[in-house]
Amino acid sequence: MTDKSAVERTTLPLRVLIVEDDPHDAMLLRTYLSRAGAAALEMRHVVSLSSAREVAATERLDIALVDLGLPDARHLDALHGLREVAPDLPVIVVTGREDDGLAAEALYHGAEDYLTKSNFDQNILSRAIRYSIERHRGRRDLDALTRQLRDMNGRLESLLLIDPLTEQLNRRGLERSLSEAIERLSREGKPHLAFFVDLDHFKEINDRYGHDSGDAALVEVALKLAEAGRAGDAVGRVGGDEFVLIMPGASAHEMPRIAERLRLAVSSACIGTRGTTLHVTACIAGIELTPEVPSMDVLLGRMHNLLQRSKRSGRNCVALEGFDDESPSASDSLFQDLRKGRGAFAVIQPIMNLNDLSVAGFEMLSRFRGSETMGPNTVFRMCAERNMLALADHYCLRTCIEMSEALPRNLGRHVNIFPSTLMSTPAQQLIDLFPTANRSMFCIELSEQQMLGNTRRLQDRVETLKEAGIRIACDDVGFGRSHLESLVLLEPDVIKLDKGCVTGVGSDTRGRRHLDRFVSIAHKLGATIVAEGIESWDDLNALREAGVDQGQGFLWGMPGIELPVAV
Repeated sequence: MTDKSAVERTTLPLRVLIVEDDPHDAMLLRTYLSRAGAAALEMRHVVSLSSAREVAATERLDIALVDLGLPDARHLDALHGLREVAPDLPVIVVTGREDDGLAAEALYHGAEDYLTKSNFDQNILSRAIRYSIERHRGRRDLDALTRQLRDMNGRLESLLLIDPLTEQLNRRGLERSLSEAIERLSREGKPHLAFFVDLDHFKEINDRYGHDSGDAALVEVALKLAEAGRAGDAVGRVGGDEFVLIMPGASAHEMPRIAERLRLAVSSACIGTRGTTLHVTACIAGIELTPEVPSMDVLLGRMHNLLQRSKRSGRNCVALEGFDDESPSASDSLFQDLRKGRGAFAVIQPIMNLNDLSVAGFEMLSRFRGSETMGPNTVFRMCAERNMLALADHYCLRTCIEMSEALPRNLGRHVNIFPSTLMSTPAQQLIDLFPTANRSMFCIELSEQQMLGNTRRLQDRVETLKEAGIRIACDDVGFGRSHLESLVLLEPDVIKLDKGCVTGVGSDTRGRRHLDRFVSIAHKLGATIVAEGIESWDDLNALREAGVDQGQGFLWGMPGIELPVAV
């Protein structure tokens, strides 16, 4: 049955370019096309690639039928040459060469079909033209949709990174800019600066003139800060009236000049509202970025601490790290040390194999010089109150890892980190702290009691660390608000039973039943069980009988061996 409607179903009028140097073959193609039944058919015939390129570049065409044996083109040169000037023109190769390899190559390089002159008629040609045009149109439409989707995703990503009020970066956008700056700093070694801008008495503007006026002030301040920066600087809003600027390539000796420029930029902002003009001022804090500032939490912790000095001396002031630092009082000396990355050290407590009492590894415990009257829990609580928890925790982690180099290579090393620090620090930057050679010997302990909110938020970070070879432990399990969900979702390599589950278990029948349940859960999860707070032989024997793998506690002495810092 003749398919006379095949060509008719293409776009009308159908404009066909025939590129054929053999007059007989060209006439045959014209005849087949004429018989195909197209109501409006326009055919152009040329005998060389150069002529075909000229026509394709200047005229609208629907399809080209191209011979591979032209006088000025060999092999696939005709296909390539035509697609150079008309990349959106569908091309069917029509040749006398029956060569499967050549056919595959032609299709790979963009031909819609490959027809041999001895094996087609008007029906085959008609279908090939229709299918080629429809296939090409479908691919073109798909490419257009893909571009639209890519553009839409770009706009959505922009919305996720941009503060809708000021149209500058939001905290998420600044976090990305900070990560890029730290990566560049680690790679190139060029200096980077960061500045924190905290508007003075901004609450009074909202209270007196209304939130509309406050919003107008924030927009104007953001604009002034952006104008005061350079083209490659990141400017963003991190809180109600707080801004951060990240300046790649700026050096420390420029810090006073840049900070003063920012201060003057803010004070020059004028906001007209309700018949009056508002002026705002700000306190500015500036620091030099280092690889030890891996997240916005750490950066803001350092800046908030630095800014307190500026605010004690008044408003509309500047405080710069490393420039005229005042001598800290005795009560602040510890926190000044932590802010500058000093004062912490590690002591160790052995972790024992309970079956033969051999040493399985050591837990690295943070201690602080100059804090004889404060235990580590008190220090970390005070750090949290001063917005320094992530900063101090990251520094302590780095110190413990460095000091662990003094331990025997074949023994495990347990280090602690707050779940909040894990959430606020890019996983790769944490991974980079650990030595590549023996990364598998390290285990990061996350206290179950300090996990806030949905544990699923930790899941991806934990999985990334585990993929890098670092083991994960859930610490303080069995005390207070333990959740089976945390153990199931995080799938820890180690489960550490809190002292409350261990003390007295040798003589407490109810406590032993609770212990058996925890051991059963841990074994089903495939985790190693470590019991904390072992202080008596009776408890040790009960733990052995229950199937607990490892343990630590005062039975083997108090933690107190200070390790030397690795050189």
